[in-house]
Amino acid sequence: MKIPFLLLTLVSSTFADTTAPSKPIALGIAKVEPKPTTARKSVVLHDGIHWTIVPTKAVLFLPEAMLEKVDAKPVGKLLPWSEFLAKNASWITTDEVTFDQAAGNQVVPSSQTAAWRSQEKLVIAVHHNGPVPVSIGKDLQAITQR
Repeated sequence: MKIPFLLLTLVSSTFADTTAPSKPIALGIAKVEPKPTTARKSVVLHDGIHWTIVPTKAVLFLPEAMLEKVDAKPVGKLLPWSEFLAKNASWITTDEVTFDQAAGNQVVPSSQTAAWRSQEKLVIAVHHNGPVPVSIGKDLQAITQR
């Protein structure tokens, strides 16, 4: 009688706590960080019917009136950048940047930004008509929302 009771006690105590240990067990394997996905490094632009994505640092200027069109839940049909831009040219404009600005070797000069405020459009940095992330100088961070 004591043996089955003893075995039952050992088995139940072994499986009683099925929660994970508070510290991970070191198995000699390096911790693998998740790779950034395109979605994590992108901004959704939408017009209520269509949407597209651009790199986060491609948004050079975001007027307050355009806040609701940026980074909302995608609704409708996903369009390629060129089609989305053609359909929404009334509120989006582009500014061509150099390869060095896109590569992060140079910042966008403040002289290039004078027209951004006057047109009240969302300004996207492009290189050869494709949206690209750029480095923004400290003097420009005050006028950008991204």
